[in-house]
Amino acid sequence: MLTHRPRAGLNVYTTWSLNDLAEEVNPALRGWLNYFTAFYPSAVIPIAKRTDRHLMRWARWKYKRLKPSEDRARAWLKGVRQRSPNLFAHWALRYTT
Repeated sequence: MLTHRPRAGLNVYTTWSLNDLAEEVNPALRGWLNYFTAFYPSAVIPIAKRTDRHLMRWARWKYKRLKPSEDRARAWLKGVRQRSPNLFAHWALRYTT
C-alpha cells in the first residue's frame, strides 16, 4: 500500500500562477541541481531542458493560444525567462532551450 500520494504532472496545476508553480518546483529543482552539479555534471543540462519541456507543456494546458503550437510555447517560455531570469532555479545556468 502506498504511504504517500504520487505526484501528478505539472499540467494538472493549470489554476496556479507561474509564481505559485515556481515556489512548488524550485526546492526540489535546487536539490537536484546541487546534487548533480557536484556528482554528475553532464546530467544537469538534460534535467534543465526536461524541466523546460514540462513548463512548456504546462503553458500549453493553461493558455489556449499556446495549445496548437509547441513553437509558440517555446517563444512564450523564452520571453518569461528573459523577463524573470531568476524565477526558476535552473534558469541561473547558462544554457538555451
